[in-house]
Amino acid sequence: MATYEDQLFRTAIACLSTAFLLTAMLYGVSLLLIGLYFLSPTRPNDPVFVKSTVASLGILATAEIVILSFGIYHKIVDPFTPSQTLNVESMGGIILGVSLMAFIAQLFFASRIWIVSSSRWLYAGPIVILALTQFGVALAQVITEANLDGINLFWSSVRFMSVQTGTTALADILSSIGLCYTLQSSRSGISRTDAVIGKLMKYSIHRAIATTAAAVLTVALLVSISQTTAFMIPLLVSGQLYVISVVSMLLHRSKLRDLLHDRSDHLLTLPSSSRITS
Repeated sequence: MATYEDQLFRTAIACLSTAFLLTAMLYGVSLLLIGLYFLSPTRPNDPVFVKSTVASLGILATAEIVILSFGIYHKIVDPFTPSQTLNVESMGGIILGVSLMAFIAQLFFASRIWIVSSSRWLYAGPIVILALTQFGVALAQVITEANLDGINLFWSSVRFMSVQTGTTALADILSSIGLCYTLQSSRSGISRTDAVIGKLMKYSIHRAIATTAAAVLTVALLVSISQTTAFMIPLLVSGQLYVISVVSMLLHRSKLRDLLHDRSDHLLTLPSSSRITS
């Protein structure tokens, strides 16, 4: 008859395996998109900031899948590892990596809003502040973990994660609202241009829904099923979602140019650092 510890161990393996499979699949998509970006004809014209953003996200996405692979290997090969090793002791480090990916992506979208809104801090400023806050909280959690025992660490981590995921979700929502609002004000009545703006707005909303849902689900699983690693499934997946959201927006520029190819005199500033002449 299986003991309670055995059940926890099996549950942890199941959750980690699910997290690994989903993250690995999304990592494949991320890697493909990043490769397509660096092979795209528009890439040489992008500023260093955009290229560095894509490269940094690619490195972090790779680091995430490598660390997760080692974690699963260690958990399976060494069955004498305490069942809460990946639940608690590594929680801050895992969150910090995902938080850094979210931070980079949020700065990218804030910079796009800055461009579309003609350099208005009112739209981009709150997103930058929230991005800095969520990353700062994740960093504080890592520091706190080094000074707390296992009993106090879990509830401390829950508090940190609640703040971190809350600010992350709010930053994503504000970036979507800000981008939609500034794009809406760019409508000109030209059907092709308005079609492009509509596609960008729809994409921005879908992106915010995906990343926000992952952040909320992370805390919900951590609090409701505290004895398992189920929270890692949406947590790790969210990191890859940020990579995909940034790179896919950059890759959509060529398709959007096709929609604008009517040789009119209208200029539209897309959220990608370049101006596109229709």
